[in-house]
Amino acid sequence: MKLYHYSVESFPAGDDELIGDYKHQYSMYEPYILCLRNHKNLFDIMLYMARYNQVCAEDKGKRMFSFWAKDATEAVFEYVRTMEFAEASASRITGIYYCESSEQAIKYLTEDCINTAGFKKEDVSLFEIELEKDIFFTYDQSFYNEAYEFIKKFDVENAVQCARCYFNGNRKENPRIEIISEERNKIVRRIEF
Repeated sequence: MKLYHYSVESFPAGDDELIGDYKHQYSMYEPYILCLRNHKNLFDIMLYMARYNQVCAEDKGKRMFSFWAKDATEAVFEYVRTMEFAEASASRITGIYYCESSEQAIKYLTEDCINTAGFKKEDVSLFEIELEKDIFFTYDQSFYNEAYEFIKKFDVENAVQCARCYFNGNRKENPRIEIISEERNKIVRRIEF
């Protein structure tokens, strides 16, 4: 099966496979996951501390690009996945994100990378990918986006409900479809757009 992946990361000549969690981000989410497994109050405390650290850094003129809400949201999703959907799901952390078509990938990369994050077109790579095994899961990213907003308001319960809807395969009226697979893959070609 052919799928499409976009990235702002650099790919040296000769790379022929995408690697899940190649930046080892799991280590950033793990403390949140451990708090969720032990007691929700610990997770709440960690959220408030992460936000406090961000405010302190900004107050001292040390603007830092904070991922505290993203890290916590990813942890909530991984926690719900492993506790309730482990047998039939793919991890957002260790899996790789794909689009169904090159048109969908171009639409998403334009929205995400160029319009929102300020990257230039030449900063973004688009690849046609072939999975070694056709094992993948299709989710509605809208639930993740909604959970992220709940986490920013310290509303963990509603974020957990969003994660359940996401891994359950629910769809909103205007879904933002993402495909995730943890299977090995092969980069077939780079696509110019």
